[in-house]
Amino acid sequence: MKKKVFLTRTLHDFALKELKKRYQIEIHSGKIPIPQTKLRTKITEIDGLICFPYDEINKAIIDLAKNLKVISTYSVGFDHIDTKYAKKKKIRVGYTPEVLTDAT
Repeated sequence: MKKKVFLTRTLHDFALKELKKRYQIEIHSGKIPIPQTKLRTKITEIDGLICFPYDEINKAIIDLAKNLKVISTYSVGFDHIDTKYAKKKKIRVGYTPEVLTDAT
């Protein structure tokens, strides 16, 4: 059985295609940012979360995540994620450093 990954917003088609090869994915298609009530429900069912800078992933959300192994944010920064608490719960956190280019 494939691990479950939840995306708080869609990604490019090529990225989704790669994810679908390995994981059972679900994509939030409603209001952005995802309402905390929906995130609280989804976080209990998943193994991985792909989020964005406007999604607050705090201690309360992490506490609900019984099977969560990884949180990945589609951003350079990660201050919207309680990384210290995630580490304490043995949840890995990924982000995209140095993805931006310098203006010329």
